[in-house]
Amino acid sequence: MGEKSRGTSGRTAAKISTLQASYRVNTSIEGLCIPILYGRNRLQPNIFFAWSWVPQGNWTEPPGQGGKGGLFGTPKQGGSIQYTYSMWMLLGLCEGPLLAIGRLWKDKGRGYQFSAYDLAPGGRPQPPGAGAAGMIPLQALSYFGTAYMGTQYPVDLGSNNSTPNFSYEGYGPLPYIQPKSVAANPSACRRPRPPVPP
Repeated sequence: MGEKSRGTSGRTAAKISTLQASYRVNTSIEGLCIPILYGRNRLQPNIFFAWSWVPQGNWTEPPGQGGKGGLFGTPKQGGSIQYTYSMWMLLGLCEGPLLAIGRLWKDKGRGYQFSAYDLAPGGRPQPPGAGAAGMIPLQALSYFGTAYMGTQYPVDLGSNNSTPNFSYEGYGPLPYIQPKSVAANPSACRRPRPPVPP
């Protein structure tokens, strides 16, 4: 947040936060293997495409101050402008098909989805995401066989210019099937007894 400044009239000027002109990506690595998911597991995404970095200025009115009211009353002074940011991004999860997303984590916060909303399930084939197809159609790819998040809406970054740490609980094939246990023959597992000396 910038420092307070006073004009020639002595009134406190508005406080303006620093406008960030770029962003930092925390979870994007080139050359990673695409994991294969069976059952249910927690997935760490990899950001493989990002676009449309948008800052938004938000004006905050100053708190009320004492003084006379009416036409000759003391006006409110100061105020502040705080910038927030959003960005479209595609977060790769695993090889498809991915059936649904359960819990999701954003930094230390946790939410619940339990649906396929905003999810490209990794079909073969699958269409490009709606967001990319509508905004950047020449760059919108289908990412054949790759499940990813980020098809419907941009990510809210708040007042930071860096991406949060995301993770998702994914449901892949066979999410509720338990493997059958193999019953061993106890006699086949016993060691032969050593011969008893006469």
